[in-house]
Amino acid sequence: MWNLQSHHNHERTKSTHAVSFFDKEFIKKGIFPKELSRALHYGFDERQTSDYGEVWDIDYSEAEMALSEAKRLVKAIDEYLKGK
Repeated sequence: MWNLQSHHNHERTKSTHAVSFFDKEFIKKGIFPKELSRALHYGFDERQTSDYGEVWDIDYSEAEMALSEAKRLVKAIDEYLKGK
Protein backbone atom coordinates (compact mmCIF):
# COMPACT_ATOMS: atom_id res chain seq x y z
CA MET A 1 0.00 0.00 0.00
CA TRP A 2 2.80 2.40 0.87
CA ASN A 3 4.42 1.74 -2.53
CA LEU A 4 1.23 2.82 -4.26
CA GLN A 5 1.14 5.99 -2.22
CA SER A 6 4.78 6.78 -2.94
CA HIS A 7 4.17 6.14 -6.62
CA HIS A 8 1.42 8.78 -6.53
CA ASN A 9 3.40 11.21 -4.34
CA HIS A 10 1.08 10.70 -1.38
CA GLU A 11 2.65 10.12 1.99
CA ARG A 12 0.09 9.01 4.56
CA THR A 13 1.17 7.88 7.97
CA LYS A 14 -2.08 6.35 9.21
CA SER A 15 -3.39 3.05 7.93
CA THR A 16 -6.92 4.45 7.71
CA HIS A 17 -5.66 7.11 5.31
CA ALA A 18 -3.93 4.48 3.20
CA VAL A 19 -7.17 2.49 2.89
CA SER A 20 -9.11 5.62 1.92
CA PHE A 21 -6.43 6.59 -0.59
CA PHE A 22 -6.58 3.13 -2.18
CA ASP A 23 -10.35 3.34 -2.58
CA LYS A 24 -10.30 6.89 -3.95
CA GLU A 25 -7.37 6.56 -6.33
CA PHE A 26 -7.64 2.98 -7.50
CA ILE A 27 -11.10 1.51 -6.88
CA LYS A 28 -13.29 4.46 -7.81
CA LYS A 29 -11.19 5.10 -10.92
CA GLY A 30 -11.57 1.45 -11.98
CA ILE A 31 -7.89 0.58 -11.83
CA PHE A 32 -8.57 -2.33 -9.47
CA PRO A 33 -11.82 -4.28 -9.03
CA LYS A 34 -14.07 -3.64 -6.02
CA GLU A 35 -13.30 -7.12 -4.68
CA LEU A 36 -9.79 -5.92 -3.83
CA SER A 37 -11.26 -3.08 -1.79
CA ARG A 38 -13.41 -5.54 0.11
CA ALA A 39 -10.37 -7.72 0.76
CA LEU A 40 -8.36 -4.74 2.00
CA HIS A 41 -11.16 -3.53 4.28
CA TYR A 42 -11.70 -7.02 5.66
CA GLY A 43 -8.01 -7.45 6.45
CA PHE A 44 -7.76 -3.97 7.93
CA ASP A 45 -10.85 -4.47 10.10
CA GLU A 46 -9.62 -7.85 11.33
CA ARG A 47 -6.23 -6.39 12.18
CA GLN A 48 -7.86 -3.51 14.06
CA THR A 49 -9.98 -5.99 16.01
CA SER A 50 -6.99 -8.15 16.87
CA ASP A 51 -4.91 -5.13 17.90
CA TYR A 52 -7.53 -3.33 19.95
CA GLY A 53 -10.43 -5.72 20.55
CA GLU A 54 -11.04 -8.95 22.36
CA VAL A 55 -8.73 -11.91 21.94
CA TRP A 56 -10.37 -14.84 20.17
CA ASP A 57 -9.52 -18.04 18.39
CA ILE A 58 -9.46 -17.66 14.65
CA ASP A 59 -11.12 -20.24 12.45
CA TYR A 60 -8.63 -21.98 10.15
CA SER A 61 -10.80 -21.58 7.05
CA GLU A 62 -11.27 -17.88 7.78
CA ALA A 63 -7.52 -17.39 8.15
CA GLU A 64 -6.91 -19.32 4.95
CA MET A 65 -9.41 -17.13 3.08
CA ALA A 66 -7.89 -13.92 4.48
CA LEU A 67 -4.40 -15.04 3.44
CA SER A 68 -5.61 -15.89 -0.05
CA GLU A 69 -7.26 -12.47 -0.43
CA ALA A 70 -4.16 -10.70 0.87
CA LYS A 71 -1.98 -12.54 -1.65
CA ARG A 72 -4.37 -11.57 -4.44
CA LEU A 73 -4.23 -7.92 -3.37
CA VAL A 74 -0.43 -7.92 -3.19
CA LYS A 75 -0.17 -9.60 -6.61
CA ALA A 76 -2.50 -7.03 -8.21
CA ILE A 77 -0.56 -4.12 -6.70
CA ASP A 78 2.77 -5.68 -7.72
CA GLU A 79 1.58 -6.14 -11.32
CA TYR A 80 0.29 -2.58 -11.41
CA LEU A 81 3.59 -1.15 -10.16
CA LYS A 82 5.64 -3.26 -12.57
CA GLY A 83 3.57 -1.84 -15.42
CA LYS A 84 4.40 1.74 -14.45
